[in-house]
Amino acid sequence: MTWRLASTLLVGCLLAALASPSCAGKRERRIGVPPGPSIGVYKARVLEPDRRTRRFRLLLFAELPDRIHGEIVSPVGTTLMILDGGRGRLAVSLVRRRLAFVGPARPESLERVLGLRLSLEDLVGGLLTGRVSDLDYEVKRTELRPGGLPRMLEISSGARTLSLELRRLEPLGRRAELLGTGEPPERMERRPLDDLLLQELPEEIEVSEEQP
Repeated sequence: MTWRLASTLLVGCLLAALASPSCAGKRERRIGVPPGPSIGVYKARVLEPDRRTRRFRLLLFAELPDRIHGEIVSPVGTTLMILDGGRGRLAVSLVRRRLAFVGPARPESLERVLGLRLSLEDLVGGLLTGRVSDLDYEVKRTELRPGGLPRMLEISSGARTLSLELRRLEPLGRRAELLGTGEPPERMERRPLDDLLLQELPEEIEVSEEQP
């Protein structure tokens, strides 16, 4: 057997082994990690206590100890809601209404949006390290890179679960210091955060199809 033929057969055997579930198992989807600050594009689900599941796309930036910027995106790519927290403050912006609720970031404020009664520090810590101080919460996390946004995440308490599945990482494309400040976008009507009623995620993102 010539060396060229032997090499061809070896490559064929390796490819067959990689394709075989019994030998290689399920291969993870490869996700490129850009240099510098990045934003994650996630497929997100919120499992409600009544077993309904809300599915939506989420653009996410986070940095310890408490900086977070999340944009909930509709199926057609428009931003519906922006949650921006940091430095002990939180801003929840309803983009279509050009209305922002701004104030101190207390756990009850996050509960009104996500249904999870967490501090900003616990929310960001759960995302980036898998650790929260509140023992009522369970966190399951699959790491992509140490200290970075997760590949997979579940934060649950009782019958309510927030789960994230990373689709891709993209370069931030803007200055990181502009995110995670607890301030809304410009030209928004501002109201106290305490005026934000207990509300569900926007109806526009309650869809049954899987988002890419």
